[in-house]
Amino acid sequence: MLKGLIAIGSVVLLGVSAVFAQAECPTVENIQEIAALCEDVAAGELCAGSDGITVDDSTVIMGETVSLEGVTQIAMNSEVAVFSLNGGGESNVRAILYGTAILENRVSALANDFVVLTAQNTAGYDVNLREGGGTTFAEVGTLSADAQVQVDGRSSDSQWLRVQSESGIAWVKASLLTVEGDASSLSITDSPYTEEFQSVLLTMLATEGCSLVTGGLLLQQSGDTTARFNINDVDIAFGSATVLVQVVGERLNVQVLDGEAIITVGTTEQTVGAGEAASVALDSKTRLAVDSPDTQADYTFANIANAPLALLPEVDANLCVTGVPFDLETRETRGGPGQDYSELAPLDNQSHYDVEGFATAGDGQIWMKLANGRWTPSLENDLVGACSNYVEVEAPPINQAMSVPQNQSFVPVANTRFQAYSGNDVLTGQCSTAPIAVCDHLAVVIPNTDGTIGWRGQEPLTYVLSPQGGNRFMFSGRNFQNNANLSLDLTFNSASAWIMTMTTVFDSDPTCTHTFYYTATKI
Repeated sequence: MLKGLIAIGSVVLLGVSAVFAQAECPTVENIQEIAALCEDVAAGELCAGSDGITVDDSTVIMGETVSLEGVTQIAMNSEVAVFSLNGGGESNVRAILYGTAILENRVSALANDFVVLTAQNTAGYDVNLREGGGTTFAEVGTLSADAQVQVDGRSSDSQWLRVQSESGIAWVKASLLTVEGDASSLSITDSPYTEEFQSVLLTMLATEGCSLVTGGLLLQQSGDTTARFNINDVDIAFGSATVLVQVVGERLNVQVLDGEAIITVGTTEQTVGAGEAASVALDSKTRLAVDSPDTQADYTFANIANAPLALLPEVDANLCVTGVPFDLETRETRGGPGQDYSELAPLDNQSHYDVEGFATAGDGQIWMKLANGRWTPSLENDLVGACSNYVEVEAPPINQAMSVPQNQSFVPVANTRFQAYSGNDVLTGQCSTAPIAVCDHLAVVIPNTDGTIGWRGQEPLTYVLSPQGGNRFMFSGRNFQNNANLSLDLTFNSASAWIMTMTTVFDSDPTCTHTFYYTATKI
């Protein structure tokens, strides 16, 4: 886990590649030193960001650079390694392996001199020669029964052999030939993964006493070239993007922080955009993919909270996210920066939230404005990304109910009807839906014996609002259709009038907040 600093106005917060460490969890404090030591790591090399990294049988120390040529395994215990990898073609990918992890190279090195063996058709009949290793490839000829042929390659699953026929290079099903020698010594010649560590097996180990996701493999590329990697039999292709790959339990998770990635397992392909994730089930023994990828609309903030983004050469200037810290189950949000604003639906600990700016509350606490229009207090180490790009924004006006005298009750003593005026729908955040047209309507206030009040407007459900002191009452929960989070903040400002702020965030448009500022008079 790595620390960085974010300067917001005159306040310095711990942030980029944040630390949500329990006391037992490993941490790395020297990210700036690592960045300086490994800034110029060359293509095909590893730069050790910590002592104790094992490369095959050798241990490397911090700042040491080693070639990846011929390396079969990298093992780390809460350390950091910086790579420069070729993802195929002209791609140049910065990779960061961090945490307690093992990375095994699955690329078969192609020697300058291919292994060439002799094989014989022992099927008892003429067999087809094909353009590629599979029955879907076109036939290019036949190999006669008992004929001998030279073989110089095999498919990645060893089910097909590449032969040198009279008509050129062709492929034959391996079960139809008898090979003189060890067929496994043949180079894999049908794989698109030919560069060192372009195909890998990633294993992440839990740290005793630590329940956090403290490791992973970061991959970043900029430009138009497409990079392609195979991780635990999951194909990941991306252009200008940043992705984080983690193995948690028996699942491989791919979080796309910016850009776009195409995730493929077998013949099933999923496109995953920025802010989204894909999850693939793994076999418990082989740790290889066994099912199609599931795309998730939102990656979990906890999964990326420790990612050392500061070691990447380019972090999207618009990437600044927050969420629920590891030691919390939920996190409060309000309609503005401070406790004087209406309480809204809490943050979901299975999501992450884009940050748009910040403001300072009256007590000096920094509050972050989220893209969905809600505000949440800034906690220590709760930001990830290029958050120093965000500036102070204007706070919304505090609900005028706060100026109502607290020693005089205006709550009706019996069920009372009011004429309610909703005003216009004020949209904040990133909205894909249009403003909602709500007509002025009658509303009933129902005093309850337990001190709460019921409020019923156009909907068939009576919402129960809890007292907040004086003449103020609030509700926060689901709407009657169960398709949105709803907040009602109502204050009686006289015996015959009340005001209310209603906010709604629909499940179908979670980054958009609909706000109505009600006024009402008794009839």
